Amino acid sequence: MRFAVSSTVAAFFAFVLFQDVVEGGRSPAPEKLGRVCEHETLSLTCPRGNIKVISANYGRTENYVCGNYAVTDCRADNSLSLVSGQCDGKSTCDVPASNDVFGDPCWGTFKYLDVTYKCQTSKCGAKLCDVEDKSGTVCEHETLTLSCQSGEIEVESANYGRTDGSVCGSYAVTDCQAANSLAIVSDRCNGKNSCSVDASNDIFGDPCYGTFKYLEVSYKCKSSC
Repeated sequence: MRFAVSSTVAAFFAFVLFQDVVEGGRSPAPEKLGRVCEHETLSLTCPRGNIKVISANYGRTENYVCGNYAVTDCRADNSLSLVSGQCDGKSTCDVPASNDVFGDPCWGTFKYLDVTYKCQTSKCGAKLCDVEDKSGTVCEHETLTLSCQSGEIEVESANYGRTDGSVCGSYAVTDCQAANSLAIVSDRCNGKNSCSVDASNDIFGDPCYGTFKYLEVSYKCKSSC
């Protein structure tokens, strides 16, 4: 009899615990973890739905992962913005764990890339369809505002630098591109109705010292079909 009672109580508490985890009778999307060592490439995948990055770090916060190092407080501040800009809204994406992508947050230490993400599906099966293509350009020290009167922003391309000698002055340099442009603008603007981004070295770094730059962005306004 004691065994039967214990089993019933255990089943009851298991049910209560399950109810706490499940919201409104619907299981939330489980979090997924991806990790690769430096010089490798991390692939995020969502067979159903789209990727939503929750956290990311390129560096080292554990000494025994990808080797054994004493350093455990190594974080690239741009990790989340770069991975989100590269992966959010896609069903699959690849991100190299490399200093070329994130910079080197702790010189001389072997690093790794950690990413936590969810696979999200559209509510009620709704799709997002293209409404219109838009673009914007502002000179250095100005602020670019993206807006969608109908739908939400999806950034397609972005560059802070200079690829045209005649825009915002006249300069010979035309091969100036901040590699983090798309990631930063996407992170600030995707999924919103409007957003503002400063064309500034403080935001993107200085991809070509001594040259007056500009920010150029192409995006779509998308709404439910």
